[in-house]
Amino acid sequence: MSTSTHRIEMFSLIYLLTISFFGLLACGYILYTNLTLHNQVFNTLLILGILATFGTLSILLFKIETRINLALTHFFFLITLFIFNASLLIWEEWQETSFNIADLAESMGVEFDQRDKMEVVADLKEEGIQSYPAVTFHAFLDNPAFFEQNYGLQFEADNFFPLSGISKVTTVFCNESGQRAIYQADRYGFNNDDTIYDKPGETIILVGDSFTQGACVETENSVAGQLQQKKYKAISLGIGGNGPLGQLAAIREYGKQLDTKVVLWMYYSNDFFQVNAEYQFPPLRQYLQQEHSQNLVLRQQEVDAFWFETLNKISDSMTENLKLWNEQKSDKITGIFRNLVSLSNVRNLLALHRDDPSLLKQQKNNHEEATKNFRHILQLAKQEAQALESEIHFVFIPGCNRSGYVEASQTVREIVRELQIPLIDFDEIMAQWEDPLAYFPLRHCSFHYNAAGYASLADHIEHHALSPELAIQ
Repeated sequence: MSTSTHRIEMFSLIYLLTISFFGLLACGYILYTNLTLHNQVFNTLLILGILATFGTLSILLFKIETRINLALTHFFFLITLFIFNASLLIWEEWQETSFNIADLAESMGVEFDQRDKMEVVADLKEEGIQSYPAVTFHAFLDNPAFFEQNYGLQFEADNFFPLSGISKVTTVFCNESGQRAIYQADRYGFNNDDTIYDKPGETIILVGDSFTQGACVETENSVAGQLQQKKYKAISLGIGGNGPLGQLAAIREYGKQLDTKVVLWMYYSNDFFQVNAEYQFPPLRQYLQQEHSQNLVLRQQEVDAFWFETLNKISDSMTENLKLWNEQKSDKITGIFRNLVSLSNVRNLLALHRDDPSLLKQQKNNHEEATKNFRHILQLAKQEAQALESEIHFVFIPGCNRSGYVEASQTVREIVRELQIPLIDFDEIMAQWEDPLAYFPLRHCSFHYNAAGYASLADHIEHHALSPELAIQ
């Protein structure tokens, strides 16, 4: 036997034993985790792992020449698999980074304003128009420690905390259609025509997130704006990023002062996942106490002052944002490496993706906790509405593809029915749309509704929740 043949034989032997060893470790790991999770994907992976491991070991039983050929075939197959996985990852990353909304608009013959929010603010100020970006208190929930350490903000339970934006200023909002939405904030910092407060009639308040706020259309084309055109005194208390506890807080703070007769609880399909973070945020958690109120309706000057000071601090310290970006970039590199090693994209392609077992347990616990918390908040909201002698309706707004967050959506609908709150399910209407993309800016599924989408939602709400007697006479 030549030296080169001997080396190849040793390589094949070591290679096969090494692969078999790690295969057995992987099978043991999958078996151990599945004892508690009982996941069908884990069962499939375990069977495939055992077959692959013992199939590899069986190669050792063949003659030397056959063993060498099979080992080399096995080796090059594995290399090809990793290269294929890397190709899928590169394609996925390219798809994420290659999308450009301006390019999409151009392809449709739509002129697109490519200035970002702060550039628009600066340009307006040069024209002598005092303007500010649309702000949301939920920006603090993701990383309150960062804002405490770098900007001196305090988020203790007893600290003053706003639920709205800056009042009576030109507010620069989002851009999904080509033209950036810019609105004049009302007396409480929300996206409404301020004259609506002085009109007669029964008040209808809408509480929710950016869909309720009217992203990214003109004020008159938002849900509340569309209802106003139908002669209802509809007032939006929506703020981007808002979640269930923030919605409860809005009812508590503004509902009584506005003499509310109808509460429209606007639920977007991802709101369920925000409730646990809100529960951990001391200023919002205070609203679980039924008597807690900051009397914000009488403290708008303090709300404005909070945002003026906060925006000034943040604009003077942009280097910290770069630091955060670098940290996120580092985390992403780690994730890419893990993806390559675990053949994650290949497993996704074969529907054999398994999440980290500790993450699965955490997600299960999070879902159970969110279910309990969401039910509690909605119970309190119903009680708030009863105290106001008003009706409350739960408006379910699904995502564009209508199939996302299936388990959470099912849980939410069950809770709403259990609490006997009238459910207005917009999914029923979306299912009837012959051309769903016509209701989204630039016919792109990941955006908010366009004016036609908000109008359809307003029609559905009027049909199911509002009586003609509520209209302004």
